[in-house]
Amino acid sequence: MEPRELDEGRRTVSTKSGEISYIDIGTGPAALFVHGVGTNAYLWRHVIGALAPARRCLAIDLPLHGQTPIGAGQDLSVAGMASVLEDFCDALDLAGIDLVANDTGGAVAQVFAARNARRLATFTLTNCDTAGNLPPEGFKPVVEMAAAGALAPAMAELMGDIARPGTPRSARRTSTPRRLTSRSSAPTWSRASAHRSGPGSSSGCSPRSTPPTWRRWSLS
Repeated sequence: MEPRELDEGRRTVSTKSGEISYIDIGTGPAALFVHGVGTNAYLWRHVIGALAPARRCLAIDLPLHGQTPIGAGQDLSVAGMASVLEDFCDALDLAGIDLVANDTGGAVAQVFAARNARRLATFTLTNCDTAGNLPPEGFKPVVEMAAAGALAPAMAELMGDIARPGTPRSARRTSTPRRLTSRSSAPTWSRASAHRSGPGSSSGCSPRSTPPTWRRWSLS
């Protein structure tokens, strides 16, 4: 599914956390998709294309991402973003949710699930941040750049390079999760996120989560 097709389902809702932009496509039980840092609802375009016939697919743009603005003094911590999800679900009166998350959005979703297990039907995590792995080791230089005030200028330069004619296609990266293959680590099922299931285990992040929880991690 292409971004222009997703935008046919583009909506905005007023919440306690401010105006939230999101994609709403498909019919059936609600499936809520949460992206990570530096991406947006388009991350889930291929998944939504496959699931829309069976699920109402809701892909949120978190504040400062996609088309959702940031409010003055807004809390951008993981816990703060979990509150944004809570307010979003309240505004749309969502329950019985299939919650799906990736990257930093996975950390946000784990906090949300610990607070709101009653809202969830199922909980699915792909490669994501977890307790003891937030931020991941490989992402720490980016955090350090941001703290030093060097990230924004570097990103502006990078975006300028990508926009220039003649930039190699290989440099034009899209916000699409890596495809899981047979080489991925074996998936595990559990009733709570209290068992190790691979790199960056979610153990301890949502110990009170009660819905069936699906966690799959790519090793590539």
